Amino acid sequence: MKSPFTLRLLRANCLLSSVLAMGLLLGAPIVAQDAKPETTKPEAAKAKKPRPEPVLPGEVTSRVILTWDGDPARTQHVSWRTDALQTVAKAEIAPFSADPSFPDKASSIGAIITRIDLPEGKTCGHYSADFTGLDPDSEYCYRVGNGHGWSEWSTFHTAKTDAAPFRFLYIGDAQNNIKSMWSRAIRTAYKNAPEARFVAMAGDLIAEG
Repeated sequence: MKSPFTLRLLRANCLLSSVLAMGLLLGAPIVAQDAKPETTKPEAAKAKKPRPEPVLPGEVTSRVILTWDGDPARTQHVSWRTDALQTVAKAEIAPFSADPSFPDKASSIGAIITRIDLPEGKTCGHYSADFTGLDPDSEYCYRVGNGHGWSEWSTFHTAKTDAAPFRFLYIGDAQNNIKSMWSRAIRTAYKNAPEARFVAMAGDLIAEG
C-alpha cells in the first residue's frame, strides 16, 4: 500500500503532465518563469570598424619644424622627414578646440615630396606644406603624416596684425651631444621663457644628413 504522501506526489505529477499536454495541443508557448527574452546589444549591431593600417618604422615622422613663410599673422610653414620616402604626404590643420572631436573640422593640405640622398648610399624623404589664409592672433592645431601614420597634434598661435612685444629663444652650435647634453640647455630655456613664440637657430645642428 502506498503512503498518503506518495499518492499526493503521483497526483501532482499527473496534473503537471496534463497541463503540459494541453499546452502542446493548443499550441500555447511554454516559457520558464526565469527565462529572459534574447536581446541584441547595440555594440553587436554596429559594424566593426576596420583595424588601422600599421605604421612601419620608415614611415614615422621626425624633425617636424614649424615656421612662417610670409606674413606670420596669416601663414605658417611646416616641414618634416621620414627614413623611407613616402609617396603620399600631407598636413592637417584645425582651429584649436578643447573638444576632442576637433579633427573632424580639419583641413588637409598636400605636401611637397623631396628625396634626399645621404652619405653611404642612404636616402630619406623630406616634406613641406604651407598653411595660408589663417586668422591673426588665433590658435590652431596641426599634424603631419602620410594619411594613416601621423605625428601628434601640436599647436601654434599666429601673430597679431599690430606691433606687439614678444619673446623668442636664440640658440646655436648644438652640433655635438644634442640629446645627452644640449637637451638640458633647451629645456632650461623653455622653462625660463615658456611663452617664447619661436626659436632662432644660428646654425651648426648636424655634421651629416
